[in-house]
Amino acid sequence: MKKLLFVVAVASLIIPVAKSQDCTSYFPQEKGKKLTYQMYDKKGKPSGKMYYEVLDNQKTKDGLKITTQQWVESADGEVVDTLLLNYYCKQGEFYIDMKASLANMLEKYQGMDIKVSSKDLAMPPHLKVGDQLPDGEVTAQILNNGVKLVTITATVSNRKVAAKENITTPAGTFKCVKITFDNDGKIGFIKTHVKGATWYAEGIGTIRSEDYNKKGKLESSTELVELK
Repeated sequence: MKKLLFVVAVASLIIPVAKSQDCTSYFPQEKGKKLTYQMYDKKGKPSGKMYYEVLDNQKTKDGLKITTQQWVESADGEVVDTLLLNYYCKQGEFYIDMKASLANMLEKYQGMDIKVSSKDLAMPPHLKVGDQLPDGEVTAQILNNGVKLVTITATVSNRKVAAKENITTPAGTFKCVKITFDNDGKIGFIKTHVKGATWYAEGIGTIRSEDYNKKGKLESSTELVELK
């Protein structure tokens, strides 16, 4: 579940558009806004739910900072993971704080020396079909008494605006922009690779997301089922 939540949060980048000081956000901004998502496995069977809530909305000198929380429930209703994420506006663009996306993974290394570097994920305004979007990445080196134990990296790349489509879910029908991407992770010598697609509706957030394996076959999907 941690892997799923991380993929959804970072690659997905699950969420779109409202304006603040000429910043086009791909994330809900209103404090208290709640979105509920149904998750499905590769056979289309429900595998759990994900919940998303805007905890805070602060004006900054650059525009806006949004603090959010996501959490996942298993199919039997047990909360199995939570994740806090920050989004911010800077010079007319919204960014996802990539460092925050590793927080859960780094919990077990508390008390050790952790060095984190990142390139936050930009969500430019005025998306058009065919646009190639900037990559995002984060690297964490964990050291114990000066000795490197493990390096964790996550990269979101090959992001492209693939289409503009109408998507219907139990929450309604939405005009969406579809973004495809690659999501690569590495913990020590263990590597992961996911290809994905996410559909965003302006002013609402992620409407649908899909993950695919190396052969292009659907592995999992998520869709918006309730909006409050």
